[in-house]
Amino acid sequence: MTGEFLTSADLVDWIPTAYLLASAIFLLPFVKVADTIGQRKLFLAGCGDGRLPCRCGPLPAS
Repeated sequence: MTGEFLTSADLVDWIPTAYLLASAIFLLPFVKVADTIGQRKLFLAGCGDGRLPCRCGPLPAS
């Protein structure tokens, strides 16, 4: 990856760290939301949110 993006190895090491940090930050709020509205509804909302960009992708830009 360092050759592809012309960066140093130190900068590339931050990618998994940033992913882990983001996962840890959003874990507790989403646990609270799941307890409030239910795990199934939260899961289905996440699936629906992920499908929307896939549906809009084939549309023409103009």
